[in-house]
Amino acid sequence: MSSTLGVISSCSISRDQLVHFITSHGGKEGGILDGMISRGSKHVWLGLSNIELEFYEPSELERIRTILGDEPKSNIVVEIRLTVDVDSKDLAAEVICALTKLWNCAIDNLNDHIYTADEFCALPRESI
Repeated sequence: MSSTLGVISSCSISRDQLVHFITSHGGKEGGILDGMISRGSKHVWLGLSNIELEFYEPSELERIRTILGDEPKSNIVVEIRLTVDVDSKDLAAEVICALTKLWNCAIDNLNDHIYTADEFCALPRESI
């Protein structure tokens, strides 16, 4: 089982830049998305999926533009491994907060809220 988040950026992020981020954070290229970062049995998969930007409602796009101060140009899908025995939310938060230090980002929980980088990074890990 997994959970998904979207990391939306006003920067034009290339696949090569994302893979470099993944490998520079101890991850591996490839797998179900562009790459995976693991810590023991915790896993987070990342993939560039800009097509997802087309599916936002106008009100969501307005919130994203307000957060970014610009148009969204890139979307990184973050898949978080969740099982009865393993919860990778803390690893996902670490990875997403590292992404926000490189690129101007908003974070969509794909449920009901789009966060600023500061809001997301301040969340208790169990709230992710």
